[in-house]
Amino acid sequence: MRFRGSRIGRALRAVQEDEVAAEAMGVNLTRVKVTAFALGALGAGLGGGLYAHHALFIDPAQFGFFRSAEIFLIVVLGGVGSYWGPVVGAAVVTLLPELLRFVQEWRMTVFGTLLVLCAVLRPAGLLSPRRRAAA
Repeated sequence: MRFRGSRIGRALRAVQEDEVAAEAMGVNLTRVKVTAFALGALGAGLGGGLYAHHALFIDPAQFGFFRSAEIFLIVVLGGVGSYWGPVVGAAVVTLLPELLRFVQEWRMTVFGTLLVLCAVLRPAGLLSPRRRAAA
């Protein structure tokens, strides 16, 4: 929460909303985009290092299309801009196959339907961040 209120956090949100308006307000687009890339790489590297420590062996085949789609579903279901949204999305995506064990052959169909329903009914995710009214 401190990061979102910091100078770089506000600049990242401004660029996310409207690049032209952010640049007009004096935000250096190149610097903000490189910073966003570096922060994303930092998070991915940290996550990969922790996963490697936990798994003790890394195989590229573990991260195929279906694993990527599952991670994407977790983030989209929870809400991209929320803190607890991906946690709720991970719980749903983890528990749903257990609840639907009796129809195992329909699992991907259920995941796809869930993603489409979430995109139509809740485009910002299950726990989308609430926007403050302008004061």
